[in-house]
Amino acid sequence: MYCFNTDAHTLKKIDRSVRPEVMRTVPRAAYRRRSFNRTETDGPATNTTSTVKPAPRKFHTGTTKYISLVPGVPKRHGGVDIFYFGGGDDTQCFNDAFLFNTRTHLFRKVADGASETRPAPRQGHVTINRGVYFYVHGGHNPFTGETFNDMWRFDTVSNKWSEVVYQTPQEAHPAAAYHDGCFCEREGYFLFYGGRYEDGTVCSQMTRFYPETTSWSPVPVFIYNKFTGQGMRVSLGRYGHKIMNGGKWVYILGGDNGDGQVTDMWVFSLSTGVMIRSCYYGVLLKGLSHHTTAFCDGRLYFFGGLNTSAERPEVVCEIRCIELPLSGTCMKEED
Repeated sequence: MYCFNTDAHTLKKIDRSVRPEVMRTVPRAAYRRRSFNRTETDGPATNTTSTVKPAPRKFHTGTTKYISLVPGVPKRHGGVDIFYFGGGDDTQCFNDAFLFNTRTHLFRKVADGASETRPAPRQGHVTINRGVYFYVHGGHNPFTGETFNDMWRFDTVSNKWSEVVYQTPQEAHPAAAYHDGCFCEREGYFLFYGGRYEDGTVCSQMTRFYPETTSWSPVPVFIYNKFTGQGMRVSLGRYGHKIMNGGKWVYILGGDNGDGQVTDMWVFSLSTGVMIRSCYYGVLLKGLSHHTTAFCDGRLYFFGGLNTSAERPEVVCEIRCIELPLSGTCMKEED
């Protein structure tokens, strides 16, 4: 509703005159005035004198210590830093890493010594947080032709990189790029799925990685057959998709299956290993890959992405969301 200044003044007077008495039963929260000139001490990125800024890039990763609340997962206090790694431009790939402090809005370059060991330059990799560590897996460098299946761990306490030595390298997720993964905290492992091989074909493998033992284990994928009531072994390859951990379920969203971009969403049961096509078929309304997703307050949010299935490839800037659990509520677009 819009009104003129005089009307607004009158409405305020009426509102004040009829306001009921309110008895406060809970003490008012103590709010602290924050100055952007002050140095925050929560988290490792406390160097507010730095003015470093990452070079423009694409297909990099930005991962936070904060883990959204999902069913069955204990509450955890989130950090203030976003770990920013890798990516590339039109001429090169990067292997630099930064911590972006969400309170001071400053970047701090980490593990920056000339003699520091670090991952090879890459893009299309996966970054997963677990405690004080950030794990980087896979990716490729289109300028050298390399595709990786290695894993590196960055320690935010010691400010050091270290390569993860696999105990079962023969079962590791294959060398691929533009795959995705998530941390299944309750189960204690990382889950990786899909990707694109060096020859351009699509990976359909799903693999568990146990960070405590640095061991891998392949995961057979089954689709629920509504006619027989049983699981049917299938191969559903894709890349450029996203995986979200929803507690007992993992949501696989969008991507490209090698024949073109897809609009479907699959729900994978961590307990049974069965994958079910979501009732929201056409959930993205258009082919979408390389998008970003987030789980918050019982909803899945979709941010942007690339649509190459249109007559002319387009970058999508819309935000869409789904309410969870999947109970028949419909897809809607956020303003």
